[in-house]
Amino acid sequence: MKYGKDAHGEDLDMHNSPVIIVAHSMGGLVAKKAYLLGQNDETYQEIVRSISAIVFLATPHHGSNLAEVLKRLLKISLQPSREFIADLEKGSHTLEDLNEQFRHVAPKLSIWSFYETLATPVGPMNVMVLDKNSSMLGYTKEISRPLNADHHGVCKYSSQDDSNYISVRNALSSIVRTLKPRELAARGKPVATKAVEGVQKILGVFVSPEDDLNSIRRLWLSGTCSWLLYEPQIQLWMETRQESCVTWFSGPPGSGKSILSAYMITHLLNSDVACQYFFFKFDDPGKRSLSAFLRSMAYQVAKDIPDFRRGLMDLVMENTRLEKTDSLLIWKNLFESILLKLNLIKPLYWVVDALDESEVPKALLELLHTITNSHASIRILIFSRKTESLSLAFGRLSRSLTVHLLEKDGTDFNALDIDALIDEEIQNMRGSHELRQRVAQSVRSRAQGSFLWVRLVLEELVSCHTEDAIQGALKDIPDDMNELYRRMEMSILSHPRKMTIDLAKAILQWATCAGRLLTLKELSQALRPEIPELLDLRRTIQDVCGQFTIINDAGQVTVVHQTAREYLTMNSGDESFVNVDEAHAKLFGKSISVLRDPNLRYKCTHSRYTLPTAEPFLIYAATTWTYHLRHITNPSNEVLDTILDFFKSKSVLAWIHALALFGHLDTLVEAAKVLTRLVNHSRKSNSKENPLLHRGADLDVLELWAVDLVKMIGKFSRQISSDPTIIYNLIPALCPKYSIVHQQFHQQDPTEISIKGLSDTHWNDNLAKLVLPNGDQLRKSRVLPLVLLFLEPDPGWQLVEADLLKEASPLHGPHISWPTCIAFNGDVTQVGHVIGLIKAYCVFKWHPVTDEIQEAQLAVDKIASSSDGKTFVTSSCDGTVRVWNFAHFSVIYQLSSADVMIDLAFSPDSMRFYDLRYSSVCAWEPSSLIRLAESEESSSDTAIESQAPTSVSHISEASLNYYNAVTVVAAGPGRHWYCAGNQEGSIFLFNTRTDHTTELLKGSGSHSSNYSIAWSQDGTHIVTAHHCGTIYIMHLTAWLASPGNGSPTLKSLMSPRIDRGSSGVKQFLFNPDSSLLLIASSAGGGHIWSLKNQKTTATLSEDNIDRRWLQHPLQETLILSFGLTHMQVFNWHDFSEQARLPYSRKNDDPAEEHSLAKYGINTVSKAILTQTGEHIMLQIKILTKGIVSSQLFLLPVSSFANNEPSRSLIFIPPAIHAKAEIPLGMLPGSRLAFLDQDLWFCTFNLSSSREYEDRKIKRHYFVPRDWFVNERVVKQCCMMEDGTFLCPKGDKVVVITCDLEVSGL
Repeated sequence: MKYGKDAHGEDLDMHNSPVIIVAHSMGGLVAKKAYLLGQNDETYQEIVRSISAIVFLATPHHGSNLAEVLKRLLKISLQPSREFIADLEKGSHTLEDLNEQFRHVAPKLSIWSFYETLATPVGPMNVMVLDKNSSMLGYTKEISRPLNADHHGVCKYSSQDDSNYISVRNALSSIVRTLKPRELAARGKPVATKAVEGVQKILGVFVSPEDDLNSIRRLWLSGTCSWLLYEPQIQLWMETRQESCVTWFSGPPGSGKSILSAYMITHLLNSDVACQYFFFKFDDPGKRSLSAFLRSMAYQVAKDIPDFRRGLMDLVMENTRLEKTDSLLIWKNLFESILLKLNLIKPLYWVVDALDESEVPKALLELLHTITNSHASIRILIFSRKTESLSLAFGRLSRSLTVHLLEKDGTDFNALDIDALIDEEIQNMRGSHELRQRVAQSVRSRAQGSFLWVRLVLEELVSCHTEDAIQGALKDIPDDMNELYRRMEMSILSHPRKMTIDLAKAILQWATCAGRLLTLKELSQALRPEIPELLDLRRTIQDVCGQFTIINDAGQVTVVHQTAREYLTMNSGDESFVNVDEAHAKLFGKSISVLRDPNLRYKCTHSRYTLPTAEPFLIYAATTWTYHLRHITNPSNEVLDTILDFFKSKSVLAWIHALALFGHLDTLVEAAKVLTRLVNHSRKSNSKENPLLHRGADLDVLELWAVDLVKMIGKFSRQISSDPTIIYNLIPALCPKYSIVHQQFHQQDPTEISIKGLSDTHWNDNLAKLVLPNGDQLRKSRVLPLVLLFLEPDPGWQLVEADLLKEASPLHGPHISWPTCIAFNGDVTQVGHVIGLIKAYCVFKWHPVTDEIQEAQLAVDKIASSSDGKTFVTSSCDGTVRVWNFAHFSVIYQLSSADVMIDLAFSPDSMRFYDLRYSSVCAWEPSSLIRLAESEESSSDTAIESQAPTSVSHISEASLNYYNAVTVVAAGPGRHWYCAGNQEGSIFLFNTRTDHTTELLKGSGSHSSNYSIAWSQDGTHIVTAHHCGTIYIMHLTAWLASPGNGSPTLKSLMSPRIDRGSSGVKQFLFNPDSSLLLIASSAGGGHIWSLKNQKTTATLSEDNIDRRWLQHPLQETLILSFGLTHMQVFNWHDFSEQARLPYSRKNDDPAEEHSLAKYGINTVSKAILTQTGEHIMLQIKILTKGIVSSQLFLLPVSSFANNEPSRSLIFIPPAIHAKAEIPLGMLPGSRLAFLDQDLWFCTFNLSSSREYEDRKIKRHYFVPRDWFVNERVVKQCCMMEDGTFLCPKGDKVVVITCDLEVSGL
């Protein structure tokens, strides 16, 4: 192919054209191997890239049972053995390896597999060389077809009229029409791959839309469907006019509408127009929702329209994930705000199939009302069954948009296509030509326009072995689809073995009621142990379920058609084959039983990649039990016992572990909603029963779990995702004392973790609090990127109704005040609504067009609306904040506090709100907002249709407790003492062993908050500085190095009086005997204060050099200053410089000065003597091109034993200092301790080999980020000599201890 020449000797240039390979038998194996080898061979890569499709004719992909027979024949005929024959045996490792490698490159190709259906003469016998399964690869996009031929005849045809020739020719024709335009388009218009991948990621589109198209297109027959192009309504729709319109093609069920839509999509793609499409599917929850439709369409438009793709790049850069975003918000932010404002030269063509199979079909049509004023022309073709609700919805849509109706309710519109199907499939039936013609005529006359009926009938006829059986089947098969389904049902129920009937019912329960389609492996595990492992589940399903089920290209089990599912589940009583309520209860119980496996925690230790293979049903059970519980109409006591036992056991932790491994922690929110629904339903049922039968305590447990699940995902999801094993010990320890997780699973195990100082007994909705220093007052809050301006400059205000400008619409009630604040809600469903308040009187919701007004008699003075339009928040003069459900105009959350709010605002994702009060801003994340934001799409879609204002929401209440936040923490000498100061200026002394607290200094107000504390080396003195500038020195007369039980004696010393000019205090440092105090300024200077003489003894002039100060580790009279280029040695008594020592690294030339300043614009942010006393640790902050990073260095104390200027800097490995956000010090055994960027407490053994250094970082536990008011408080975290970690949280200091030798990951 590479060196091929034409008749004139010119190169064929095969690599410039799409190549299709047709291979017979073992030639197919050779083609696969050659394609694989060419992937990595530069010589043939161009040819390989040109290969677009492979057509396999009876290729033994999985071997043949005749391999052994062939070996025997060779032996009998005295022929030498052939080694390759062994590779053709079934289960051959060679073939399996080849298939496994080919699987990874197969998605690039269009693959067709034809298989033989007749036996092949081999000597005196006729045998099947290859069965169907061996001739098929089983890949997702593979298209398979039978040929009425033996193994030799699949590639040898008698004439152009041979049915086998026609089948293969049609396949090649389809490939050429489909692939060639796409290949040429791809070569002519390269797509920005990285940008498209980014869009695909944020939209959560992980399955290519082409997969659905190909799976339906393979059912299309050449020569069919072309009549559709000549329908007048379709011709109008295909016009290129710059006008948006909708065409609705409605037809009976099973009449081939999906194949028509696939044909139309293929036609448009081959016509080089921008076409986007979507196939709604009743059996796939991921393809039933409006959100899935919008995200898929946005992805396809982004691929085709560069301007739209660029409009999404802000979301890509922010890594915004939209798979869980409300469909209304997706439509507004992606389509209305971007796509509909583009001026496109050519229209976009959208094809939507099976709209009636979506969760809420009318929801899409409601959204389409807004494309009336679109700058971009969007022409939409919708295929569906005709229903009354859809007819009404299309009627409403026609008032604002051009709608063409194409109704096909007869039986003749697809007659020619049905004839083609019959002629194609009848060739596979046994018997003479005359018999086939009679049967074809009979089927044709009874088809009544139903492709589904024809396919089911022909499948049964093809399986008949005699003419009498064929005639009998034709006689027995009814014309009506429901009667045909009844016949199929009776075929199952009439089986003589009850076990077989039970097996069929079990399979059909999963096929009709599963939350998503199950693969064969998943279903096999789901059926066990009640049904032993089946030898061949695929064949078993075909045998016991008849024609009710099919196995799709992805190996998933589903019902043959939506009408079949409706038939099987049509009655709620015992008459239906599948009782939906009982089925969901059974499937729920099965899912929970898998999660109750006592070995699940052990199984979860496997990686997320091997676990699905080892436990294929586990993912389904973990993510979908909530689906089944939600669909049980009246949960029984048995169901309640099952879920209660699950949540009271450690299995619930293993379940969360599994969800984290699979990346599905969002299931916790769904579980919380389902539990809440179950509790509400049970309590309502209890009200009608004997009080002795009430289960209030059990329901309280489930209600607490509903709260904890939401809180855990809100506060700990990131950490659980990175290390799921923390759910067993660390998470229960971090949860509030009275949370259900803490009560059930927290154990005081000294080998694990101990946390003291957590004051929260219950979950706190307060996510964070920002306090301005010095009591500065805020005036206005704004949360970016909120859109605060509603008036767009281009079109301006749209005049909805001109007469309204002349009218005055009075509010109801006495006119005691007037509106003082209004806001527009943010979503598209409530267009025109205004929310507002009349100060000290009421809050109202008003529609200026309908003049509809709703009022709530509450005294409110501030109001703000969320960006998604679902909620708004108000505040009252008594400090009460209320969050309202916009649609229902009801309060869903109430927060009580003593302060008056200055302003309110929502976060961009509408899951948090912020209140501004004087000098502080609080961020709140109530569970009610999280549940609302994560509400299931079906609920949000339903809200479009009906938003009754009479609905009453359950109100969640919270209160704000004020405290004086800890602003500074300092660990004392020894292992038990530390100090903490708060924003009021108070200083407290704590003993970690006895939990004894002593107030050393009483604060005087918010202007006196502490920002620095230092201990003397002997633990006898403490110094602190307030923001007001006052310095306090305290003398502790009791020795603190031992635990002690009493309070130390305190003596306050005279505050230093020094002239600091305009610079502030940066650092305090005592000399070894605590007689002198260094007060270092932020400008590089300093003062030596004598505690004995109470005066300044020496001063160092400010030189604007950034310095950190430390006591000389070996000489008590000296002090060290660390700058960027060198360290300096000063005398304690007179500040005289003793030496200036340049830095140098180990093995550096001593004469070469090594500057820390070479890294960029730097500051020395930390210099400490480590807890072991063996090293001095330096941290510098590096600013390079606006990016701040850090670098750590260690200086051995032993290097100070001589007076040589060279000092040996130990450089921390790059992988370590890149992670170390807050260095904490050193522990015995050369273990560096630090907080990483995600606030994990980590250790790293510096004495270990640098190879695989990143893997040797041990993470012991993490600190929740919501413990900190701001980043400055994070920097106050410190570590004591024994590894005890001190962390400020609110008005407390949390003390965390654990066995660092044992713990760590």
